Amino acid sequence: MISRIRGKLVSVLENRVEIEAAPLVYEILVPSYALAGLRARRDQEVELFVFHYIENLQSGNASPRLVGFLSETDREFFTRFIRVPDVGVKTALKALVIPVARVARAIEAADVLALNEMPGIGKRTADKIVAELKGKVQKYALLGAEAESEAAPLSDFQEEAVEVLLRLGYKRFEAERMIRKVMAQHRTIASSETLIQEIFKSAAPAAVER
Repeated sequence: MISRIRGKLVSVLENRVEIEAAPLVYEILVPSYALAGLRARRDQEVELFVFHYIENLQSGNASPRLVGFLSETDREFFTRFIRVPDVGVKTALKALVIPVARVARAIEAADVLALNEMPGIGKRTADKIVAELKGKVQKYALLGAEAESEAAPLSDFQEEAVEVLLRLGYKRFEAERMIRKVMAQHRTIASSETLIQEIFKSAAPAAVER
């Protein structure tokens, strides 16, 4: 069972990406909200949390498929979301044009109108989503800032910090993980020098997490 795929992002298409994890290249379906951030990382190393499903199982033309997410919590939310009657994998992938945290907040607020604006989600399905999930997705709503930042491309000074960490021997995904973690705690940081200092300060006295 594959739980994560880590490798070079070689292609970003309309609703899917290709990741080269030599000697294989994996085609992975991706929700729309995650594509913008991934486009900025083409030809770089990325890590996606994956979910398996079998397409066309009932028709006799079954095909195994992979769906990728930027975080484990996004994947966990997705597995809950697709269990709602009339949703399913294809509808969920089409509907998730906004980050998971915003969807979770709409569900917890019983905001049927907001859910109805998502592609492929009619009012009847929106009602079902609220009925099935309200009260069960609070943690995804509370993780909003962290979840949404995962989809955002890094700023110029953050990319400079990535380059420093790469020269120190860290992999791209490790560098981004440390940078996003520190930026979530210190949102006023505005230079690569301060960011690097804070990364190593937060790791002291132990070595930076590898």
